[in-house]
Amino acid sequence: MITFNYGLEVLTLRNPNLGDSRKHNIQVRHGVTMSGAVYTYKKTPSHSVLLLTFTGITKSKAEEAMAFFKEQSGNEIIYTDQNLDSWEGRVLTDPIEFKTLKSIPNSGSTGDECVETYEFTLEFSCVKI
Repeated sequence: MITFNYGLEVLTLRNPNLGDSRKHNIQVRHGVTMSGAVYTYKKTPSHSVLLLTFTGITKSKAEEAMAFFKEQSGNEIIYTDQNLDSWEGRVLTDPIEFKTLKSIPNSGSTGDECVETYEFTLEFSCVKI
């Protein structure tokens, strides 16, 4: 399970899908000395952009996530991942689009009741703390 924290508010979600990616904004600078030697400098900024995709989210959890991210829009929040690493940053995705995946039969019901599941993806610009 992963968490997003802002002050006293906590949003707990299931782990994101495996294969989530991390973007680095690596900058390369070339320099030439007077003697003709060429130097290349690689600068890796301290921040990363995590792409987090969550699937199989129930309607109630999707509504909770939507309310949390809407309320914390633009604020610095803390994300604790499945490895218990903490990241501080902001959600870049605005608005967050929730996609309906499928309706699955509700195992605890009798009849034709179904449970809808949702998927959404976040871009989270952050620094590991």
